[in-house]
Amino acid sequence: MTATATILGAAVAYFSTRASDRRRTKTEDRRRWDQDVRKHGAEFLAAVDGYIDALHAYQRRFRADGGKYYISKDEATGRLRPSIHVEQARVDTAKVTIREALSHLSFLAPIRLVECASTLSDFAMDRRRDDRITEEFMDEYQAARHEVVAELRKAIKVVER
Repeated sequence: MTATATILGAAVAYFSTRASDRRRTKTEDRRRWDQDVRKHGAEFLAAVDGYIDALHAYQRRFRADGGKYYISKDEATGRLRPSIHVEQARVDTAKVTIREALSHLSFLAPIRLVECASTLSDFAMDRRRDDRITEEFMDEYQAARHEVVAELRKAIKVVER
């Protein structure tokens, strides 16, 4: 009888510990997953905001220069070519950053979040360099950005206060 009670007690303790460990592992995995989604979501939003800022700076600079391109000599080839403004290079770099951030996010995030993020990136990057950034554009941009933030909050289960 004592041996049976001991074995039964050991079995209960084993299965209880095992269930507890599984719950703990599952909780830790979820926390790590949420941290990754949060990190990549924030990087994506920062990349899109950086693109809009770079595009706006480019437009201000281009208008300030009277819409002129400057000719410079390419040191490697010796050919004359239009020079690229620093702001134009920032715009090009920001596009690449958005694509990378969206790619990282797409591996982790729920489909709805990726769809909203894709819509936001398309909306921002479809803006031509000579299309002025108007108040109406910024309102639409903020609305699309807000959707991404809302989906990001859902994905990481942020409790509304």
